[in-house]
Amino acid sequence: MKMIDHCPCCGGSPARQWPAITAPFIADYALNAAVTPCLLLECGSCGLRFFDGRFEPEEMARLYAGYRGEAYFRTRHRHEFWYLRRHNDGTGHDPGILAARKSATERFLRCHIEVDAIKRVLDYGGDSGQFIPDGIGLEKDVFEVSDAPPLPGVRRISDERDLAPGSYDLVLLNHVLEHAPDPAALLRHAAGLLTEGTGILHVEVPLERYGLQWVRQGPSHAGRLAKLASHPVWLRWLDFYSTFFRVSLNMIPPWGFLKLHEHINLFDERALSAACQAAGLEILASESGDHGSGAVVAVLARHPLAG
Repeated sequence: MKMIDHCPCCGGSPARQWPAITAPFIADYALNAAVTPCLLLECGSCGLRFFDGRFEPEEMARLYAGYRGEAYFRTRHRHEFWYLRRHNDGTGHDPGILAARKSATERFLRCHIEVDAIKRVLDYGGDSGQFIPDGIGLEKDVFEVSDAPPLPGVRRISDERDLAPGSYDLVLLNHVLEHAPDPAALLRHAAGLLTEGTGILHVEVPLERYGLQWVRQGPSHAGRLAKLASHPVWLRWLDFYSTFFRVSLNMIPPWGFLKLHEHINLFDERALSAACQAAGLEILASESGDHGSGAVVAVLARHPLAG
């Protein structure tokens, strides 16, 4: 992994930091390395919380090329026994959640732009294209590096070189930035795919601001985590304990710990807006709420000279 000491969205300096470790699953499956210490940092300028470890291209390829496939599931379940087959296979495919997400996206778009003018849509990192609202766009593409088959009526693009700049009326960049080693660069790249003057970028990320009041700071806690990393049984049970409280109560509990997992950028509304602005985009609208799969932040943006 590459280590950074500045905000990957706005370039600001960290104002706060907390000791953390790489998740055992990530260390095994993506890094081919032992569990190691890292830091969760908070930008003093935009408030983004981010891990200082950034995936290298080959590590990203190992993690996402066979995303949620059989090898992915087996390895993750071995390290995280609470990660079950229904979690693996149901993520992004639960009919109720899928319908709610598509409905929320369409509502947000219709509130702020003229959707009937949208002819060509790209879902960047959109699995099979199942998140594209049914009533928007005549041509629908999905850029996806995994082997997920596209839905009928959706064209899959698996090579960045086949994405034509300036050719899409709407680009969806949903639940991707939290994974990105360089989210500002990805935003600029996505913006470059928009049709000049009229193209709209829709960005959505999980709202991840779990409570850290019980997370201890300083070298003594970092040393405790380093020792914990060498005791896999204790590590697994404390990981379960930490994950349960984080998912159920939106907090890291006493004696719990932070881990670098798939989400290396933790956004709130201010951080996402700052990331778009740092990428040279004009924000048309932003909102936060539950779009069917938990709390999210969404932004509509365009080139500043558009309109």
